Amino acid sequence: TGEPKLSSLVTNRLYSFIWETKEACRIEPKNDESGCHDKDTRIYLLKTPDKKGYTIPGPDGGSITLGICQNITCGNEKASTACFIKNGVAVSIGRSAKSTLEHGSNVNTLTYR
Repeated sequence: TGEPKLSSLVTNRLYSFIWETKEACRIEPKNDESGCHDKDTRIYLLKTPDKKGYTIPGPDGGSITLGICQNITCGNEKASTACFIKNGVAVSIGRSAKSTLEHGSNVNTLTYR
């Protein structure tokens, strides 16, 4: 439920988002996707049903499209998990191939680099 929100822009290349949701479930996925399925805890973060991702307001009047555990199209670049769009220009700001899933006190942190 809900949607991700931009929490902070730590540097010009590091964006932080928060998503208060119960959309992480202990289920067995059909396909092992990097960063989305943790074999130790068996947590699998669910995808958006329409496979288009979430679009949220970004810094400087731009927008950010996030694919939570799924790839999205970001301009002419390779498949991305996060895309910053401003004035019609799309720039990838994260890829699932370089993702990690960490667990804390009631918090799962999914990081794309």
